[in-house]
Amino acid sequence: DRAIAARRTADADRARWLRVVLFGGLALATLAGLAVHLTLTRLLGRAEAQAEELGRANARLHQQAAELATRREQLEDAALAQELAGEQLREQNVELELQTRQLQEQAAELEIANDALREGALRDHLLFERAPLPMWLFDVESLAILAVNAAAVARYG
Repeated sequence: DRAIAARRTADADRARWLRVVLFGGLALATLAGLAVHLTLTRLLGRAEAQAEELGRANARLHQQAAELATRREQLEDAALAQELAGEQLREQNVELELQTRQLQEQAAELEIANDALREGALRDHLLFERAPLPMWLFDVESLAILAVNAAAVARYG
């Protein structure tokens, strides 16, 4: 009986010891699980905060990209408008050069015509002055004498 009682006591002690060890192990495992859970919760919170920040940064980048695309389109439109204006200016320049040449040709023709008129006027003046017959020029409306030649002065005074 004693042996059985001793054995039962030893078994009970072992069972208590196992319960203590198991309870301690379970408590440690629970504490470790809680520590892991807290760590993971903190890491998850940080990850969520970083994800939100990345989302905001991504939204800002998308906004900037849209603004840059708009600005690029504006610059392309402005460049196209400048290119068209440049082409128009080149065309106008060609037209002005053509008109300048035409005006130079006309000026040369006018110079030739003026020279011919000067020569004709000089010739007419010489013929008028040196004519042997008296001649005079008068205004048709007022009959005022405008010019007389040397022969008229010699004959009529």
